[in-house]
Amino acid sequence: MSAVFEALKRGPYRYRFEGLSGRGMYGGKVPLQGRDNGEGWEFFEFAERAYVVICDCVFEEDRTELIPSDELTEFHYTVSGPALLADRCSEISISDVHLVACRAGGEATYRITCLKGRRRSVALYLQHGFLDVLFDPACKELQAMQKELSTVGSSQVYFRPLSINRRVVELVDQLSRNPFTDRRRLFFAEAKCTELICETIELLRAHHRSPPDGLVLTARDIESLECIRKLIREDLATGHSIKSLAKMAGMNSTKLKAGFRFLFGCTVHQSILKERMDRALQLLAEKKASVGEVAFQIGYQHQSSFAFAFRKYFGFCPTRVRAIASPGETSGGTLPSARQA
Repeated sequence: MSAVFEALKRGPYRYRFEGLSGRGMYGGKVPLQGRDNGEGWEFFEFAERAYVVICDCVFEEDRTELIPSDELTEFHYTVSGPALLADRCSEISISDVHLVACRAGGEATYRITCLKGRRRSVALYLQHGFLDVLFDPACKELQAMQKELSTVGSSQVYFRPLSINRRVVELVDQLSRNPFTDRRRLFFAEAKCTELICETIELLRAHHRSPPDGLVLTARDIESLECIRKLIREDLATGHSIKSLAKMAGMNSTKLKAGFRFLFGCTVHQSILKERMDRALQLLAEKKASVGEVAFQIGYQHQSSFAFAFRKYFGFCPTRVRAIASPGETSGGTLPSARQA
């Protein structure tokens, strides 16, 4: 990550400002390839101790990135689309928005997948020494967390999924909607990131009192999870259970589910559903297969169950696909995408 920022400082999208204390503050924007509407990534660096990446864009296809270790502790906050939270409930289901704390060993790498569609997220990277200063030595929960982080092996990836509260979601939203375009943009971002760090430490403190504990993925675990994802894509007709997939991966169900979501941005069941629906749409539109044939090929025992799942996912019946996909029968001839939750 520090290498990315060094390159960004010299790039065409940079902006820089010496803060009131004389500390260097840097920022810049990198547009999404082929887009001129402002979508893409925004980067900030604060005194070479904290780095921030903000993403607010629509991906036209799944995007997978290889993440090398840079000896930083990472916090990934994901809010896919607008988050509407009830005032009476401060805790949000991990299936809606989520936070993952992560540290990779010096020789470890891993892949992160951003699913097709709208993505709004903030990634915060902190120097280990800076984070150590923030962890109160008098707080046994934070010291326990620090001990976990310090024992991560050189080829291991540690991560802890956390539920998220309303204030964190608000801060992520404010960072992605920074109202300033001059030097104040850096000050605003630093202020919100400072708040975000404080709120995150409180979440770590609270969650360390109760399970789930942090999990560690080895290089072998990551390879196994990638094989499981490949299996899901290539064998849709088999109704794989979490238990059977975990056995094939050589890990328990908890590790499989948490590791899969961390690496691929969705649950195992969400991945199975997405692959089935994408394949169904292709078979119906391009291969002109019947609804019954499609249901059988992607693992549904009953045509009615497939039709119900398809309509819920895309918002229209499978019998309409051929008409929608045929320019001669419709004015647009373009298939709608799946409705976003």
